[in-house]
Amino acid sequence: MIDIDNITFGYRYGKPVLKDFSLSFPQGGVYGLLGKNGTGK
Repeated sequence: MIDIDNITFGYRYGKPVLKDFSLSFPQGGVYGLLGKNGTGK
């Protein structure tokens, strides 16, 4: 299992893109990250 808890991230100080973001990936799953080129995946 992978747990991400309470992540805050931003490109500029004081302007978070993610604030208190949490996510869990249960063991045994298959996951992918999709998006357009140049979008910061």
